[in-house]
Amino acid sequence: MNTLHPLFLLSAVVVFNGAFLLVLLSLRIRAQRSAERRKAFSARWRPVVMQWSIGHPAVLPITPGKFPIFTHEERFWFLEIWNEMRQSMRGESSAYLNGLLVELKLQDELISLLESRQPGEKLMAIQALGQLQDEKAWDALVRLALHAEPLVAFQAVGALLLISSESALPVLIEVLKRHRDWSRARLIGMLRRVVSPRLVSPLGEALLQALSDGDLALAKDLAVLLGVMRYPATLPFLREVLRQAPSLALLDISVKTLGELRDATSLPAIQDLVMHKDPLIRQQAILAMSSMAGPAQIPILLNVLGDDDWWVVFRAVEALHKIPGIRPEKLGELYTHPLSQVRDAMHYYQESANLNESPV
Repeated sequence: MNTLHPLFLLSAVVVFNGAFLLVLLSLRIRAQRSAERRKAFSARWRPVVMQWSIGHPAVLPITPGKFPIFTHEERFWFLEIWNEMRQSMRGESSAYLNGLLVELKLQDELISLLESRQPGEKLMAIQALGQLQDEKAWDALVRLALHAEPLVAFQAVGALLLISSESALPVLIEVLKRHRDWSRARLIGMLRRVVSPRLVSPLGEALLQALSDGDLALAKDLAVLLGVMRYPATLPFLREVLRQAPSLALLDISVKTLGELRDATSLPAIQDLVMHKDPLIRQQAILAMSSMAGPAQIPILLNVLGDDDWWVVFRAVEALHKIPGIRPEKLGELYTHPLSQVRDAMHYYQESANLNESPV
């Protein structure tokens, strides 16, 4: 039986390692050169974009007659700069930056980029089309929202909301049914950019329908988004969630939002929740009460001091300090309360208050 000579095996290993190192070196050099080109491109174009954003169109650093103006790589870099600046602009500055994109003849290219196989390029195009509020991209963005992977779908929904928040709402609700893993914080941030009283009724009706269908996960997301609106018209829908209390999560959201909106109509129902079996709900109820409590709530809060959950007791102490007109001697009595948890909560509250009042 023939065997390979050891020297041959050694030579093969050396050649393979050498080739591997050459490939790594080549990739490193290529990455360094790309980084240098990107830095030079940014140095040329970032000041130009900044000038356009303040209504002073600068001379574009382009070769006359060259088309397309950017290479594939440069187009991505430019959109990155443009999206970054455009996202923070409002009013006339937005229009100026939109004009720059039109001047560079990139607006039509963006729609074709929605079909790109490169995720980064596709996301850049989606974001830019939303900022431009380009209605020609509507159908393509709806397809991405409904059928793309979660990150692309999320960005597509955000772009649709910027183009037409009312028309995009049914798409958002449908996508929420398909993507249960979306970050609630990101959803809130997305909707805050398009807050409008016209969205309250469709969101509220969708929330009630989700409750009727027993889709509590969707109802929870919609209740959170409804709370972002901060309009009085949201109150009837949130009160209905509080009345039905289909889950602890929905109960928590409704109590929290109604408290933040200082809905006096809900105060009696919220007061009753200080006796709820779940300590987190009891805490949330006291926090909600504290934003609108008066002398009538003092006996309720004093009674809560006997709760077996320390944080509930602390929230009650905190709420008592916020009641207008409460006598200082009444609060002082809590330092000698027969229950040690009340005395501890008072000291903890005082230490926290002193810390917050300390000069930085």
